[in-house]
Amino acid sequence: MLRAANLLLVGSLLALSVAVAVNLATGAEASDWPDWVGYPVYAGIVLAHAVYVWLGLSAKAELGSCLLETTKTTAMIFTILIGAILLNKFLTLGGLAAALGTSVEDLGAGPLVTIAVILLIYFVLGCALDALAMILLTIPIFFPIVQQLGFDPIWFGVIVVMVVELGLITPPVGMNVFIIKGMAPDVPLSRIYSGVLPFVVAEVLLIVLLVAVPELATWLPGTME
Repeated sequence: MLRAANLLLVGSLLALSVAVAVNLATGAEASDWPDWVGYPVYAGIVLAHAVYVWLGLSAKAELGSCLLETTKTTAMIFTILIGAILLNKFLTLGGLAAALGTSVEDLGAGPLVTIAVILLIYFVLGCALDALAMILLTIPIFFPIVQQLGFDPIWFGVIVVMVVELGLITPPVGMNVFIIKGMAPDVPLSRIYSGVLPFVVAEVLLIVLLVAVPELATWLPGTME
């Protein structure tokens, strides 16, 4: 039964991929799909996921535990989101964001130096804080500065996400390093550090490349306009 659910899931996803590819090739939208194509694909994916999850659980108690943990995580994320929205409103009403942008311009440090300092702050915070909470709480402060300096918002978003990812895996305080240690307690930290170093080097090189050639981050979104 579980194998049948796997086949149903793979078949539904394959049908969806083919439909999306056809739409991209013809320039059609999802709303243009015939009902006899769209509804079976959607229903098959939902049904396959439901059957797969249900059969994959060893007992119904695990389903309740998963739902409870999901509810807790969702509540935490929305609490952070609400706090970030309120912070953004207070910063806008108080004029702090605009004042920071003006102060940065008055310093005359230059756009690249300013963006380097901002990215350094994100890197340090990313080593110790949750990525989502940090981004939501700092974007209202840094984003107006970036806009006043004339940087592309999409480019800045891509760079911030990559710097935060770098902070999560950078020794010795990267949070993901200790998560891996918790999952594999028999593996020494020195071996984990040596394992993540190639990824750290690759991330640093990619960030430098994106700073040097911003079009790498903005070309694909620009084609969708």
